[in-house]
Amino acid sequence: MVKQIALNEAIMKNHNIKNEDCKEKQILALIVEISELANEIQHFKYWKKGIVIDQEKILEEYSDGIHFYLSFGLDFKISNIVNEHIFSDDITLQFLEIYNSIFVFFKEWNIDNFNYSLSLFIGLGKLLIFSDEDITDAYLRKNKINFNRIKNKY
Repeated sequence: MVKQIALNEAIMKNHNIKNEDCKEKQILALIVEISELANEIQHFKYWKKGIVIDQEKILEEYSDGIHFYLSFGLDFKISNIVNEHIFSDDITLQFLEIYNSIFVFFKEWNIDNFNYSLSLFIGLGKLLIFSDEDITDAYLRKNKINFNRIKNKY
């Protein structure tokens, strides 16, 4: 969480904004990042033959979602570990439930709705067979990239 706090503070300072002023944009950004993850996985593309999967790119997109979930978690001062929740072994249904949970979380901003949404996202990581170490390493790599972007006026 320390790294996410530092990143959030750097972003807010760099853009001269307050975290509470961009909740709606953060929610939309989370939805976009999860959509980019879905697009990389291509599980829903029933019309496409010869799908090529880039596991590293999928892990990078997954870590983008983790960044946003951690940012929201800071708002709730979460300190406990949220376990995974697998809504369905069908990845498409897991994605749809994640989207649904984000909309509920946005409408009813509370820790229970946040925890449910996060648990679904963690469950998706388990469905994708990512280890905790894979996710942590990807998060740390992306965190460095994000700090470099700030330094370069991204």
